[in-house]
Formats: sequence, structure tokens, C-alpha cells
Amino acid sequence: MTNIEDELRALFAERAAGVPVRGDPAERVIRRAARLRRRRNTLFGLVGVAVMVLGGASFQVVREHGRATAAQAVVRAASTYPAIKLDLRVGNELWTTDGRRLRLPGVGAVTWVDRVPAGWVYGGTGGSLRLLAPDGTEVGSWLPADAATVSPDGEEVASVSDANGSRVLVIGRLGAAGVDLVAETTIADRAVPVAFVGPSVVLGRADSTGRISAYDFWDPPAAYRPSWNDRIADVYGATGSRLVGLVSQAPGSTDGCVSYLDLDRRTGLRPAHIGACGLGLPAAAAQAAPSPSGRWLANRTGIGIAFIDLDSPDPSRPSASCVVRGRSAPVWEDDSAVLVATDTGLVRCGPDGQNHEIMVSGLPAGDWDVVPALGR
Repeated sequence: MTNIEDELRALFAERAAGVPVRGDPAERVIRRAARLRRRRNTLFGLVGVAVMVLGGASFQVVREHGRATAAQAVVRAASTYPAIKLDLRVGNELWTTDGRRLRLPGVGAVTWVDRVPAGWVYGGTGGSLRLLAPDGTEVGSWLPADAATVSPDGEEVASVSDANGSRVLVIGRLGAAGVDLVAETTIADRAVPVAFVGPSVVLGRADSTGRISAYDFWDPPAAYRPSWNDRIADVYGATGSRLVGLVSQAPGSTDGCVSYLDLDRRTGLRPAHIGACGLGLPAAAAQAAPSPSGRWLANRTGIGIAFIDLDSPDPSRPSASCVVRGRSAPVWEDDSAVLVATDTGLVRCGPDGQNHEIMVSGLPAGDWDVVPALGR
């Protein structure tokens, strides 16, 4: 890119707040690909109890950790707690919030599921993605998919696969009749779709270690023209017509800044409005989930989840922290709380300091995930 270093210095000097609004799609793509490669190659003392049922499984709030600040947690009594608002993927089954257990057939070992208006779109080790209707029946049409990402409104999916010696990216529209092909193009080797911004698809390119180390975008229906940017450390999602991500402060830097990213057809992705620096967000290793409204960033740290208020004029420290040993990035239930998958169940955390442990009976040791809900 032309004069990128000068532009970055100017943007960092201006330091204005960036506002991401959705989850961490790049981190999810990395986790999905890691699970795919692995499969192809081979209770605490009760303080207060609330019992809920989901698909025959019992959910119990067994510990109220209390309101947590960045410095410490203050224990308070637990109270009756509402049922979780998101479905769970458990092996090749979907455990829904209304009590059903639905099979997820046709894709081998299931590695990911997203809730969308048309039902649930899912993929696995079989190299394809499929759609399950709201009544639990399988919709016939499908797309080849080594990796995929779903639009924030849940209406479209972008998937990539190798065909006839080329890396082919396709966009499909999700509907009652299944997945309809909208557009396709050829992209670089090791490139995967990581996010949508309006009609455009953001791409990540993996290095030799499998980590996404550069980003670009495709603006259909035109043919893809590469313009990779290796100063973008992570992509969180879109707010309206703009993308939000993490930008490295300097080559080799271990810290990054939240930034709006412009999609420029001539120069590719470029930082446009940088703020929220010095938060300890690790460049190239972020596992963060912006809230639906865009106010909060829930960031996975070494000891739990840190909530950063991006509406603050100087978001230089977390507003609250939740001590939890999560297995992956948090998933927002709504704008007030996230669900964090742990080795023993779920923890609900929020920027108000809430911290509730929810035990789920019947869960396997590790082959399960929280299902994000898109288009809600």
C-alpha cells in the first residue's frame, strides 16, 4: 500500500474510539480449521440453585461468582436465573433452547453451526455445508466448504473449497429452499472467508503455521483482485458498511489497536479510524467478541474475560472482568451478557460484573460449542 506507514502514524495520533459490533469471525475460522485438520488426521458447593431443562439436559446455576472488577471479585448470593438463550452443538446433535435434540447429518463430524433466519447452517469434516430447517428437517441443497463464514444478518454464506487445482470462493443465499449460488471467484491458496461487510467478503490468508497473517476482500460480482494487508492483526466484524478489526501498532508489535477498516477497491483493506489502543489486545492472537450494539468488546485474556467500553472517550482499561477458564472466544447472548464454554459447562458473564456458572448435564468432555445466533 502507498504511504501506509505515514497513514498509520497519523491515525494513531488522532486516536478516536472504534466500535465493533459482532463476534470474532477470524478466530472462529481458525478454530474450525484446526478441528477439521485434527479429525481428518486421526460440582462446586451450591450457593443458590435454579434448574432449567434444555433437550432433557439439566442446567444448574451452581456458583454466583459476584460482581467482578478489573482488580477483584466480590462474592454475593446467587439468584434465580433464566434459561440460556443460545443453542448448543453437541457432537453431531443440536440441543435447542426449546428442548429439542436435532440430528445434523450429511457433513461428516460437525465442527460448526450458526443459527440463521432460515434455520441452522452447519459444516464439518465432509467438506460441505448444509441447512437445517426450523422444524428440524434437512434441506436438500448444499455447498462445498473447507471453510465458511455467515453474514451478520444470517441471509448469506461464503464458502471456499479446492476444485480442479484452484481455490474457489462462492457466495450462497440461505432460504427455505436451501442454499442458492449467488456469485463465485478464484482466490489465493490458503485463503479463507472470515466476514461479510455488506455484499463484500473479507478474506484471511494463512501463513505456513496455519495462522491468518494478512487480510483482503472481494467485492462481487467483479473478479477478485488481490491486495493483501499484513498490518491488520484480526477482524472482528462489520458495523453498517464498515469493518472493524485490530491493527498492529508497528511491525513485530505484540499489542494492537481497535480500528475501523475501509474497503478501498484500489488499495484493499486499510485503517481508517483508530482508537482503543493500549488495551493489551494481542496482535494476531485476539479472541474477542463485540456486543450486538457495538458498545462492548468481550476479550478473552489469560485469566478470563475482560469487558472494554468502546463508547468511553479513553477506554484504556477494562470496565469489568470475569474470571473463567474458557475454551474459546465468548459468544454474546444479547447486549448484556456472553456465554463462555468451559471444560465443565457454561459461564455467563456481563459488563455489569455478573458471573454465573451453569452446569449442563450430559455434555461430553470437549466436543461441543455455543451456537451463535445471526440475524436476530
